[in-house]
Amino acid sequence: MCSNRKVGFAVSGFVVFIHVVCLAVLGWFLGAKLPDTIRDFSYIFDFGGIKIDLSIDSLAEFLDTDGGILLGRNTEELADLMILVITLVGIIPLAIGLLASFSVFMSIKMNSSCCKCLSALLTVISSILYFIVMGISIAMLVLIFDPTVRGMLDDSLSGLTSGVSSAGSELSDVLRRNRRQVNEDLATQLENSEYGQFISEIDLETFEAAVQAQVPGFQFGDILNEDGTIDVSDTAALEALANELKDADVNIEELVNDIVDDVLADLNADAILADSGIESALESIGSGGVAIYGFLFLITIFTGCFGCQVQNRKVSHI
Repeated sequence: MCSNRKVGFAVSGFVVFIHVVCLAVLGWFLGAKLPDTIRDFSYIFDFGGIKIDLSIDSLAEFLDTDGGILLGRNTEELADLMILVITLVGIIPLAIGLLASFSVFMSIKMNSSCCKCLSALLTVISSILYFIVMGISIAMLVLIFDPTVRGMLDDSLSGLTSGVSSAGSELSDVLRRNRRQVNEDLATQLENSEYGQFISEIDLETFEAAVQAQVPGFQFGDILNEDGTIDVSDTAALEALANELKDADVNIEELVNDIVDDVLADLNADAILADSGIESALESIGSGGVAIYGFLFLITIFTGCFGCQVQNRKVSHI
């Protein structure tokens, strides 16, 4: 009997330790890493060298069209809601699991029917919660690769395609000096436009290749940053870009429209999810959830059953 109790103490104590470690690591991640990861999310959408910064804030402009995908909420509210849901789903099962494993430890130590009932109840609750989270993780892995879900995401990209087209048109207007704000410099005009404001930079090598399709042999002069881009907040660089396009008789409107059409023709949810890292992140979360919560589910069931056996043997011995 003494040997069984020692084993019971060791097993339940080890399970308590595992829960404490998991809870500490998860608490650190949810408190220190998750909020910044979600709120600072940014995806650079590149069309023909013209790069749009799709941050968590700008997504509202691109996706909240026709009444709907954001359900009337701004992206900050959605980010906060997402953080809250993930935190609750992660912390609550682990906290109850810690209480369950500790109650099993105490029930082995104390020959109390109250402790035995409490440990059994908490073990059942925590096991159910672990199973639910594990099921959610499995569902996430299935859904992110489900063709029907991908099709629904493709259908929801209308706001993004419309926004990209508008951003291209507004950049074209600025470079053709076709904006009404004649007293504003080109960078200010682009910054004040509805969608053009989200253009972060222009990769000149890629953009030059697009121009060469219209004007063979065309090459830009020395208007690059060191990284081979044009900073659209730099009026002098935009002026130089506009002048070179004008001197080469480039039809800027046609150029930008062709670039946008070529990119949007191949735009789909598969490419965006892969390029943005969302797919790999969801896959990691789903796989981690199945592995971690599946393991916790098994050891919680095992510890609860083992604790009950130790107590029953103790009672029989008495």
